[in-house]
Amino acid sequence: MWSTVEIAPGAWFIQRDWLSCNHFVAKTPHVTLIDTGYKGDIEETVAALRSLGVAPEEVELIVNTHCHCDHAGGNRFILDRSSCKVWMHAREKLRIDRRDDIGTWWRFHDTWAEFFDVDRGIEEDEEIPFGALTLRAIYAPGHSSGLMVLYCEELKALFSADVIWQGDMGVINPIVEGDDALERAMQTLDRLAHMAIETVYPGHGSIIAKPQPVISRLRRKLEHFAKDPMAMHMDHMKKMIAYILLTKGGMPEATFFDYLMSGVWYPTLVQRYYESAYQAAYQSAMEQTVRSKMITRSNGYLYGVSSDK
Repeated sequence: MWSTVEIAPGAWFIQRDWLSCNHFVAKTPHVTLIDTGYKGDIEETVAALRSLGVAPEEVELIVNTHCHCDHAGGNRFILDRSSCKVWMHAREKLRIDRRDDIGTWWRFHDTWAEFFDVDRGIEEDEEIPFGALTLRAIYAPGHSSGLMVLYCEELKALFSADVIWQGDMGVINPIVEGDDALERAMQTLDRLAHMAIETVYPGHGSIIAKPQPVISRLRRKLEHFAKDPMAMHMDHMKKMIAYILLTKGGMPEATFFDYLMSGVWYPTLVQRYYESAYQAAYQSAMEQTVRSKMITRSNGYLYGVSSDK
């Protein structure tokens, strides 16, 4: 499902469910789409665009906050139907340029997208015209080492990608993003906490009208992770189990453990942080993910739950 909100003349926020990210669309000075969503969800993405009078063929610029599959998975579809340009942060561009399917998380988490070419690597403080607004790029590492958020001074608004959601934030993944990923995520929140932000348009979930208490709450969560890194690793497992089940449309519970063991992320994470106790870590993660209502069981199948947190 999706809904639209006009945030300024000729500029819109599109809220999606949790399989695809939220989008931003502007018709001037170029038809611009910020983040394209998950490739398996592209029909709904196109429907949302068409509701605003924008066809895929008319897109002139894609701006990606980062290259994870739920934010850049629709790029290839749009590119195949238009002559648009693609911009993202310079650090993230390197991963696409190198066709790095681990750094993008695509092979690492078995959450795939198709590679594409990036025309421009955005740097700190570069400005992007967006309808009647101007968006300023802010480097925001943590969840991804190449993640950027976009700040609109006219509205005192932040397009926050996976740095800030209403009740949570994106996974912290030190295996791919480096052992300092948590520290960088904390520094990013500290920086945002000192900015004049009155509204947050997140990468997932609903608009945040009073962001400072949310930022403070997320900062406390990261402080907890710093004191208890195993809580961070369990958060990683729970979120990825739920998201993978969403992308797969559900999977048989009898074979789900074997599926996880056949991939990259789960064995690697358990080897590094759980002393290779694969079954014990699986049982703990599944119990907590079910208890958190992030997944459900039905007739021998597991399903991810798509909801606003």
